Amino acid sequence: MPDSERKKAWIRENTMSVGAKLNRNTDADILDYYNDKVSAADIKAALREYMARHPKEYRYGMRLRGYSPGAQPRGAIRREDDTTGRYHDIIVYGRRLSADEIRDYELDELN
Repeated sequence: MPDSERKKAWIRENTMSVGAKLNRNTDADILDYYNDKVSAADIKAALREYMARHPKEYRYGMRLRGYSPGAQPRGAIRREDDTTGRYHDIIVYGRRLSADEIRDYELDELN
């Protein structure tokens, strides 16, 4: 094995183990600091805020065509009418579509 490969392997191996140790120590320090300082209400509020920022449904506007077989990526949860008249249809997914899917099907992300 050439020296450069050996160095890369050593760095990769040691960086991972050091990083894991640091994370474990940091997590323990955080738990010790916040022990008895965080209430159930604080946790519920944080969860509500997280859910509001990370929706379970992702909406996309169909710019160039309406909902029909092969006109949108597979796996849509439902189709909605666009009340603004800007899109042919709105399609809803339970996952975020990739940039390629958005581009290939001429969609606009509405989230």
